[in-house]
Amino acid sequence: MNCTMQNCSSFVPLPLLLLVTMTLHKHPEVVRSIQKGVELVSRKGKFSGGFVPQSKDDIKWLLDMGMRFITYEVDSSMIQTHVGGITDWFHEEANK
Repeated sequence: MNCTMQNCSSFVPLPLLLLVTMTLHKHPEVVRSIQKGVELVSRKGKFSGGFVPQSKDDIKWLLDMGMRFITYEVDSSMIQTHVGGITDWFHEEANK
């Protein structure tokens, strides 16, 4: 069965939002396209998402846009943030 936004009742594919890089995601034309996709998904009773916000402001922006599937950071970012500092400190301490 071919499923499109118009003819599929059980699945609503998100636009290719994941291809948008973090540097382009707030370009006005990109925002309009994302908003259109979020509205289409919401009208079908589904939850849209696709970005990994890095701040509270980014989370608010996504919620204001209508996205309801929100993740925060990614595991590799959390590991880098929390482990990076201790490994630098450990290296300095070990080389005194």
